[in-house]
Amino acid sequence: MGHVPLAAVIVTVVVAAVLGDSVGYEVGRHFGPRILQMRAFDKRRSRLDDAQDFLARRGGMPVLLGRWATVEKAIGRDGALIAVAVVLVAVVVWKVRETPCEFARTKVRTPGSVTTVPTCHQPRGIGTPWTA
Repeated sequence: MGHVPLAAVIVTVVVAAVLGDSVGYEVGRHFGPRILQMRAFDKRRSRLDDAQDFLARRGGMPVLLGRWATVEKAIGRDGALIAVAVVLVAVVVWKVRETPCEFARTKVRTPGSVTTVPTCHQPRGIGTPWTA
């Protein structure tokens, strides 16, 4: 028997996860309220109401933490810690790269006014009325 290339498996799994998550979201967004009102859920109505109240109070963070718990269960504590470390490093790098844009400000002269804008958002192009 032949073997499937690892890259093909990774791409397939990622695409399937994104599509599955997107389909689940859209089904819940369009049909969720009607589905939750079905008689089949009457025995669990109080628990459903409690869950909806909890999500209304706490937002999406419990969902995110629940997904991380699933990752930890699937790949083990060490793998989950490595994944968290990678995400944290990525966030730090993203914020560091974003910071100079926020703090380095330049005066832009337009007809009739002078405005201060972040240097990374300066308009550039032919005929643009700005000076550094």
